[in-house]
Amino acid sequence: ASISERENLIFLSADQMNRGLRLITDHDEKVKVVKLNLMAGKRAMAAAAFLLASKYAKLGISLINELCWKRNYELCLALFNLGAEAQYLIAENHLMVKSLDEIFTHARTFKHKV
Repeated sequence: ASISERENLIFLSADQMNRGLRLITDHDEKVKVVKLNLMAGKRAMAAAAFLLASKYAKLGISLINELCWKRNYELCLALFNLGAEAQYLIAENHLMVKSLDEIFTHARTFKHKV
């Protein structure tokens, strides 16, 4: 498959998994969906599809809880950073502030807060 076909598969996979979010109860399965949304969000950002990137970040964030921050710190940090950046670029300032607040609350180092 070509690069563009693989990128489309990431979006299709994320969209399919997101349709069934309410059915996912297992923590490890949720983490897989969060990773898929992060990957799709990063691809959307690279394509300057900021609204789409924000959507994937929001969907991934909806699956995160305090336990996820403890078990999957880097994943959570990357997802909230993606969300904050995309939300800034589409002027969703209230959501950007929420994402940044979450980062400031959970960041382990000063470097992660800036």
